[in-house]
Amino acid sequence: LFTISFLKTVWVEANVYENDIPQIAVGDSVDITTVAYPDKKIKGIISKIANMLDSSASTMQARIVVDNSSGLLKSGMFASTVVHLDKHKKAIAIPKEALVFYDNDYYVMVSKGNNKFEKRQVSIEVSNQSIAYVIKCRQQN
Repeated sequence: LFTISFLKTVWVEANVYENDIPQIAVGDSVDITTVAYPDKKIKGIISKIANMLDSSASTMQARIVVDNSSGLLKSGMFASTVVHLDKHKKAIAIPKEALVFYDNDYYVMVSKGNNKFEKRQVSIEVSNQSIAYVIKCRQQN
């Protein structure tokens, strides 16, 4: 007994955390990296977003269609996905470790030259493990 599969185009099923659901949409482009090939970025497009939430994990499934002509993706592989949000809002990407959280607000320190710095309050649109996207920056009085 055997199964024949045509793997030129594949679906990647991604878990989207509940707080990230409003940020994604069908048609968004995605970069995929796998454990097996961590240095290769595989491009895909979100084709479907599920209508039900997995309440035990607080995630929702998104289907990503991927051209797998190279044959790198195999059934059952683990992968990480990064969705490109550039078409939704303009934001400045900063390293997440540059953020300071104090008194229920986020701040960054801006160099003014000659070893002088200025604290600025920022609004974060969304963040992942390494990057925060700043949509508003206010100077402190």
